[in-house]
Amino acid sequence: MRLHELLKSVDIDKVLPIIIEYYYKDESDIERVEYNFRRSYNELINTEVEYYPSEYVDSPGENSREIWIEDEDGDSDIPYVRWIEGELKGSLALGKEIVLKCRKMLSNEELAAICLWHITFYGFTDEERMNYINSLFEK
Repeated sequence: MRLHELLKSVDIDKVLPIIIEYYYKDESDIERVEYNFRRSYNELINTEVEYYPSEYVDSPGENSREIWIEDEDGDSDIPYVRWIEGELKGSLALGKEIVLKCRKMLSNEELAAICLWHITFYGFTDEERMNYINSLFEK
């Protein structure tokens, strides 16, 4: 299943509590967290899917056509999403095939929660991610 298929198959109202349970248990402003992830979800499901060109050559350790769901190092029970970390366009992530490489069985809602948290840079939109990255270099 590709990321865009997964996101369109889930109800965001069932995904948000999982994001909060996994990543924001101690957050005081849950409404803001829910707002950001709902907004990012809506942006992604309404974005046209882009694919890496067939001639694109992956760097070592990189996989431009798949999102790997792997066990996290250490004690965490929450799987980790491995994708091209510097990739700032959600449209390129949407066309990737999801490959499960973790021991834990995940529902589609859990899988969507994990992917959204990693791929949206904590609930940012594409524009917000670019603005944040650019601000790091302006200092």
